[in-house]
Order: sequence, then structure tokens, then C-alpha cells
Amino acid sequence: MPSLRQPSNLLVRSTPEGLFLPLACVAEPGLSVSASHTLAHAVSEGIRKKLPNVLEVAVRVKPE
Repeated sequence: MPSLRQPSNLLVRSTPEGLFLPLACVAEPGLSVSASHTLAHAVSEGIRKKLPNVLEVAVRVKPE
């Protein structure tokens, strides 16, 4: 099953309200745009559930 891999460019930006985490991932060949968006959303939600002080996770998906 194609997936996202090679997370990179993770930054942690602290604000008085909480943390903002932008990061990039590479989409494996064969992964549709729709599927990559679904996986990026799942990554974002997974991080936010485990780290409640994270306000937003912005996952940018790059083609291989």
C-alpha cells in the first residue's frame, strides 16, 4: 500500500496559544492526490491527539 514517507523540514513554532508544526513528507509512487491528502490529514490528527498542546500541524506532501 503506498504511503507517505521521509518526513522532513519539521519546525516547532511556539505561540502563547500553543504549538504550530509544519512538516513535509514524500508521497510514494502510485499514491493519488486524494489519498495523499487523506494520509496527511491522518498524520496531522494523530500528532494533535498525542500532543494536546499542538494547535495545528501543516503537512505538505511532495511527489517523489
